[in-house]
Amino acid sequence: MDEIIAQRQSASDAPHDASPASVSLIARQPTPEKRRLVAALCIAYVLAMVSLVPFASERLPALPAFTGIFATAVFIADICTFVLLAAQFRAGRERWLLMLASAYLFSGIVAALHLVTFPGAILPALPLIGTAQTAAWLIVFWTLGFVLLLFAAVLLHARGAEKLRPSASAGMLLVLAVAGVLGVAGLLYLLAAGEWLPPPLSGGHFSALNTVGDGCRSLLGAAALVILWRSSYSRNNAVYLWLSLALVAAVAAPVIAGLGGQRYTFGWYAGRLSFLFASSVLLCVLLAEFVRLQHVLARSIERLETQAQVLQGEIERRELSERQLAHAQKLEAIGRMAGGISHDFNNLLGAMVSYLELILKTAKEESVRKLAEKARQVSLRGASLTRSLVAFAQREPLRAQSVRTEELLQRFESLMQKAVGAGVTFSLDAQPDAWPVFVDPNQLEIALLNLALNSRDAMAGDGVIRISSANEHSPRLGATSDYGVLPPGDYVVISVADTGHGIPAAQLDKVFDPFFTTKEIGKGSGLGLSQVRGFVRQSGGEVLIRSTPGEGTTVSLYLPRAHVQALEDRTSGEHFSAA
Repeated sequence: MDEIIAQRQSASDAPHDASPASVSLIARQPTPEKRRLVAALCIAYVLAMVSLVPFASERLPALPAFTGIFATAVFIADICTFVLLAAQFRAGRERWLLMLASAYLFSGIVAALHLVTFPGAILPALPLIGTAQTAAWLIVFWTLGFVLLLFAAVLLHARGAEKLRPSASAGMLLVLAVAGVLGVAGLLYLLAAGEWLPPPLSGGHFSALNTVGDGCRSLLGAAALVILWRSSYSRNNAVYLWLSLALVAAVAAPVIAGLGGQRYTFGWYAGRLSFLFASSVLLCVLLAEFVRLQHVLARSIERLETQAQVLQGEIERRELSERQLAHAQKLEAIGRMAGGISHDFNNLLGAMVSYLELILKTAKEESVRKLAEKARQVSLRGASLTRSLVAFAQREPLRAQSVRTEELLQRFESLMQKAVGAGVTFSLDAQPDAWPVFVDPNQLEIALLNLALNSRDAMAGDGVIRISSANEHSPRLGATSDYGVLPPGDYVVISVADTGHGIPAAQLDKVFDPFFTTKEIGKGSGLGLSQVRGFVRQSGGEVLIRSTPGEGTTVSLYLPRAHVQALEDRTSGEHFSAA
């Protein structure tokens, strides 16, 4: 859980690009440096257009195909911009976005009409439809209408930028806007193709109508720029800020073209290039924002995947902790019950053994003595069983002392060899410099004998048993059993390994449970490993079991190293019992 909190804190400290507010293409706040950059570009663009004024009327070679390329490029740029803005309108539901998208849709449609009506753009020296006057009027309507719709979008936002009502359908309004733009574009084409409007061209030169149109466009563009830069939204929205550069280019285009005086002049070419730039500015900015959002999305996905992995690990750790807690509670309940029963039962057996020994001393009949002796042996076996239960319950006091494992194992080797039988190869590898441990030596011998006998039974009397000891410092988490985790420290590890049939993985979690056994009925009580675990834990250690079916089993006893100070503290009392 700590890792998850750290991940969330790191995400909250991430750059602004990764914040939820920056997911929209038009919602990112521009920096002061970005505002100064856009202002500088607008001023530089105006100065560049002014520097071209002396050359505007110079005649250049006539390239009718240039118009085809120009109109096609504007059509593609404006339609793509319209699609991106329409998507943002459907997401943000702001009215000014619908107007801005309509402006680019209008420009794209009229660009297509201009393409088919301009002489030489598609057919050699002839328009596909209409006349040369039609193309001239369309360019007037085109530039004026585009700037007018941009002005309307800026004005609409400055008046409040209201969002649609929850009941309003953004998709339906978008369809109506497309239908309206198509209708207006068709009406303008009919006006341009009709004969009731005065010709905008006279002898190949632009008439005074173009001058009036240039003035209107300049006034609308200047007003839109003033509103845009005075609006607080230009300080809070990067894309809205870049719209000012598109306005400057859109206004400058017909002005420089009008100063050219006629088609195929330097000003005429420069004006069309300027309008193409105006159509492309917002598209480039939107695409750049789209690429940025792709990177933000990729980083967010990576963070989510990392958090999912951390969360999955936390879930697994919690499930493991819950299983360990449930198992510990179950064992504690069984231990308490076993401890209480075995204590009372041991008192009864003690009394029975005393009476039987008295009978053995006083009885004269041989038959009575034999029966009493058998009863005494059975009682002693019952007492041994109760001691196993007490050890499992961790209530039997340990007569602990400092033990050198090398000496204990060497002394115990002969007994171990006899216990496992002649058919089993017994191997002892006791480390000479093993640290001393503070345990009850008798209980340790019993535990090792239990493990050796289990190994013998697992090999059916034919195999290899190897007992080894080694020092180990600060075991990793892997050096644990399913019932606990060893704290860091120094341990002496005594391992009993065999080459038997092994234990299935599904049963490894149960081998320390009381009365659980893999042996046949009548050949095991299921308390051997429980007694081993109880003794080792009571000594402050832990048991780890590893097994591979078909290869064998290794049981390792982790006993804490006995330090001098600890020995002095523990030997102050007669007995030692771990908490």
